[in-house]
Amino acid sequence: LPALYYNQIDINEFNKAYLRHLNYLNHHGDYGPLFHINESILESDRKAGSPLFIGGNELKIVFNELQSSVKNILRLKKKKFNKHAHNHIVIYTQQILAISSGYRPVTGWLGKLSDIDLANKQYWISDKETQSVDSSRLIVLPTICIEVIKQYLTYVKQCIRFYKRSDPTLADRYNKILTGEEHLTFFMKSTGNKGK
Repeated sequence: LPALYYNQIDINEFNKAYLRHLNYLNHHGDYGPLFHINESILESDRKAGSPLFIGGNELKIVFNELQSSVKNILRLKKKKFNKHAHNHIVIYTQQILAISSGYRPVTGWLGKLSDIDLANKQYWISDKETQSVDSSRLIVLPTICIEVIKQYLTYVKQCIRFYKRSDPTLADRYNKILTGEEHLTFFMKSTGNKGK
């Protein structure tokens, strides 16, 4: 029974930790939360093993709420380019990419665009840089994840055009996403400084 220590994780504890993480990210901006996920929808008497063990129905509820908040932001053209909108779009993109790939950020937010081959739906992951051996791997991403990344990159391009004159430093940070010089996502801090 050497694997017992990681196969007997109470799924409710995992779900609570996941919701705490989402709620932390949700309250990161200046404008207050845009979505709310009720903890009771994730209650379960199951035990988790090594793979992600959130059921399909629970994931659907969580991602529908995240997607709805992003759609509401994007509908308001005047509100589309601010810290609040940026951070919500990043949260959604990060969650889709993390769930789809199993990536665990170590040195940055989910790698760089140069790690992703959109045409072949492949994602090169090296999230265990602290080990002395190469533990990188190639993950095939689902089509929906590729579509979300493409939508995010469209938003990034729009942000470059929007901020080009008003905030050239921010426009440059967005551009570095496209060139692969910087990590794929970053958060904007409430004080106006860009976080990584």
